[in-house]
Amino acid sequence: MVTVTLYTYSQGLAGLAFLFPVVAALFYLTTIETAGKVAVAFTLMMFVAGSQSIPGEILLRFGVAVTITYCFIWFLVLGQKQSLNRLNHSNLTDPLTGLANRRAMDQWLSHYQADRQSLCLFQLNIHQFKSVNQRYGRATGDALLQKLACRLEKLPNQLESAGMIGSGAHLLARTSGDEFVLGLPTRQSQHRDTIAEAIHHRLTGVYQVFEHQLMLTLTLGYSQGGDVSPSDKLQQANLATIQGKAAQPGLCYEFSETLAAEMEQEAAILQGLKRAMDLGAFELKYMPIHGLATPWCVSAEVLVRCTLPELNGIGPDRFIPVAEKYGLIYELDLWIIQRCFTEIQSLSPSHREEVRDLRLALNISSMQLNNPKLAPSLLSLATTYGIDLNRLDLELTETSLVSHSAEGMKTLAELRSNGIKVVLDDFGTGFTAFTQLQHYPIDRLKIDRSFVSQLETEGAEQTRSLVDVILRVAAIYEIPVTAEGVETRKQEEYLIKRGCHHFQGYLYSPPISLGELVAKRRTMMAETLGLNAKAVSD
Repeated sequence: MVTVTLYTYSQGLAGLAFLFPVVAALFYLTTIETAGKVAVAFTLMMFVAGSQSIPGEILLRFGVAVTITYCFIWFLVLGQKQSLNRLNHSNLTDPLTGLANRRAMDQWLSHYQADRQSLCLFQLNIHQFKSVNQRYGRATGDALLQKLACRLEKLPNQLESAGMIGSGAHLLARTSGDEFVLGLPTRQSQHRDTIAEAIHHRLTGVYQVFEHQLMLTLTLGYSQGGDVSPSDKLQQANLATIQGKAAQPGLCYEFSETLAAEMEQEAAILQGLKRAMDLGAFELKYMPIHGLATPWCVSAEVLVRCTLPELNGIGPDRFIPVAEKYGLIYELDLWIIQRCFTEIQSLSPSHREEVRDLRLALNISSMQLNNPKLAPSLLSLATTYGIDLNRLDLELTETSLVSHSAEGMKTLAELRSNGIKVVLDDFGTGFTAFTQLQHYPIDRLKIDRSFVSQLETEGAEQTRSLVDVILRVAAIYEIPVTAEGVETRKQEEYLIKRGCHHFQGYLYSPPISLGELVAKRRTMMAETLGLNAKAVSD
C-alpha cells in the first residue's frame, strides 16, 4: 500500500488506478469491518498523495466515484455475509424446534474446552412418539415437539437457579425425530441422578396441543463418565437410553461399565447368532416329560442349542431374547420347527411307529402370535413331513398371553382347531389372574422351575403355598399341570400328593437327542412290559 501511495504521488491518476483492485482484495482477505477501516485509511492516503499532481476538480469527481463504488462493495459484501450467516444457521439448526441439530451438536462436542469431568450428557427419547403422529396427525406431532423444545430451552436457567448446575456453555439439540440431547455443566457436589430426575420431572407430563391433551413420557439415559471425551459420554448416554427402552421405557438410566459389558456381549451374541443361522449351526435336544401312568416319557419338550464355537456356553435363555430383539426369531423358530419335523421323518419306520404316541412340545416366541404366517407355515410343514398335529404342543410364556392381541388369539384358535394344544409355560412368574384361565385358549400349565427348586428349602412356605394354589385352581378348571425342573424324589412326592401328574427335570433325564430318547424309551418300555409279564406268570 505504501508503494502504491508513493507511485500515486509521482504519477497521479496512473497510481489511483490501483486503488480499486487493492480495496476489493481487502474485502476478501479480511473481515468486512477490518476491510472497511483499512480501505478508508488507504483511500485518504491515496487522495492526499494524488493531490500533489492531480487537479482538484478531477480529484473531486474521482472521489465521488470512489465513494459510490465503496458503498456498492460494502452492501454487496454485507449481503453475502448475511446470506452466509443464514446458511450456516440453517445448516446447524433444527428447522422445527429451533434447537441445535446433530451437526451443530457434533461441533459443540468436538470444540468443548471446559472441565470435562463436570460435563454431563443426557439423551431423551420420547416413548411411542410414532403413535402420536399416527393417531393425531403429523401437525399435532410437530406441535408437541415444539412445546417440548420450549421446556428444554427453559431448563438450564431453571436448574442453575435451583443450584443443580453451574454457569457455562450448555447444549440443547434435537438429533432425530423423537430424540433430544442435553449437555450441562453440573456441579461436582451435585448427584447427577438428582439432576436427571429433575429433568425427567420437568419434561414429562400432559401437554396441551391444539384441542388434545397428550401425555408425554420420556426415557432418559445419561453419563457422568469422569474424564472422558464429550463424544464418548454421548455414546454412553445413548447406550443407557437403548438399554432403558428395552428394559422399561419412561424412566432414567445411568450408564455403567456393567451396562457397557452387557451391550458388548449382546453385540457379540448377535454377530454369532447371524453367523450360526447362515451356517445352520444349531442342534435340537429333547427333554423327556414323564407321567404317573407309565415309567417311560409320554412327551418331550424340544430345545435348541447353538453349536457355533463363538457362542459356546451361551444358552437359549440368552440368545433367544437377542433373536427376538433384532428380528431373527421368525427365521429361527421356523428352522426349529422344520428341523424337528425332519428328525421325526428321518426315523426308521419301526422307530417312528414307537414314538407315534409321543407328544412334542415346541417353544415359540411371543412375537410369533402377531405373525400371520405362523399358522399357515406350521400347518404346511406338518403336512409335508407327515406330522400328526394332534400330538403337537405349542409352549408360550405367560406374559405373551397376558399382552395378547386379537390377531394373536385368532392365530391360536386356528392352530387349536387343527388339533394343536397350547401350553402356558412358566406359569406363576407373570401376571395372570387365576380367574382369567377360563378365558385363555390353553390346554396345559407348566409350573416354573424356580418354584419347584424351592419346595425343599427352609422358609419357603410362601412358595409351597403358591404351588398348592396353582395345582388346586388348575384342578378346578380341569387343566393338566406339568412341573419343570424336578430334581429330587422329595420334590416329586410333594407334587404328586398335591395332584400334579406330569414332570420333567434331571431326576428323569437331561436333554438328549431324538435317537437317544427313542432308545431310552424303548428300553424302559421293554423292561416294564417284561417285568409285568413275569409278574403275571408268577
